[in-house]
Amino acid sequence: MLAILEKNIRLIDYEVLTDEKGERLIAFGFYAGIVGAHNGLWTWGKRTGAFSLPRLCESHDYAEVLEVYERLQLPPLRIVLTGGGRVSSGAAKNLRDMGIEQVSPQEFLENQFDTAVFTQLKA
Repeated sequence: MLAILEKNIRLIDYEVLTDEKGERLIAFGFYAGIVGAHNGLWTWGKRTGAFSLPRLCESHDYAEVLEVYERLQLPPLRIVLTGGGRVSSGAAKNLRDMGIEQVSPQEFLENQFDTAVFTQLKA
């Protein structure tokens, strides 16, 4: 956070922008969650070299991406997904489509896994 302040970077959380009535101006949805989860893992794979994913924007459709997911070999990642709304629902679907098992928060904390897993913490 200090680096952001030192570099005079402006961060905007678009989901909290409201009009004069207090109603949200922008609300991200299900597909934002799909893209966010994919991009998060795309970035991690790129950074670590552990696996490779195509960019969604370069894919013809989601069916093409699902074919890539079928061949995807993920290391034993542990992912925590937060929220229970539209975005997190899309993200959870995408993680499941990648073959990542969803486990309860308790299982996540109490167990070791030799495959990729995620848990979802809802507010």
